[in-house]
Amino acid sequence: MEQNTKSITKRVKLYVLLTVLTVLVIFSAFTYYKCYQASIAEKYVRYVGMMNVAAEKIGKSVRGMEMNAMNEFDEVEKHLDSPESVIAALESKTNLNPEVRGYFAAFEPNYFPQKGQ
Repeated sequence: MEQNTKSITKRVKLYVLLTVLTVLVIFSAFTYYKCYQASIAEKYVRYVGMMNVAAEKIGKSVRGMEMNAMNEFDEVEKHLDSPESVIAALESKTNLNPEVRGYFAAFEPNYFPQKGQ
């Protein structure tokens, strides 16, 4: 009888241990899955935020360039008597906007016949 009781006790302990182990494994797998999903969502939100900041900076620069081009157009239109005055007008307006890194002027051939170009 004592042998039978020890055997039943061992089996009950084994079943309890296996049940606890199974619950622990399932809980650990569920926790790992949820943490993995949360890290993916966090990465997505972080990189979308970074892209939005970069897009806003680029948009601000483009708007500044457009405004600068409109201002330049009016200023250059007033100084079309020589290439030097056009370049000077470009330079004076461009220095006012820190977003602009440089400028250039291209003319049609023989636009200034007095210059021979």
